[in-house]
Amino acid sequence: YLRWARRSLLWLLLREFAGNIAGFMPLGAFALWQRPHSGIKGAFLTGAGLSALIEAAQYVFGVGRMSTGDVVLNGLGAALGGFAMQQLLCDRKEQA
Repeated sequence: YLRWARRSLLWLLLREFAGNIAGFMPLGAFALWQRPHSGIKGAFLTGAGLSALIEAAQYVFGVGRMSTGDVVLNGLGAALGGFAMQQLLCDRKEQA
């Protein structure tokens, strides 16, 4: 059963979603830490912009597969990382 589950479409989609989102969360946290005034929108744009550059490079050099879904998911991951950093920074201000 586990062999089938690992190969199933659901498993592949879940791995794709989790990988794209989790992979860009640190970037969003770092972006918000460096420029707190940019907010979560800035973190999203940073993640989506970097992802778009990566996707364009894949297209130009013919490596990997280009996907606009990756750009959106990576941007979402960066926004979630930015949100987490924003909460952390707010907690630190309240404790000081």
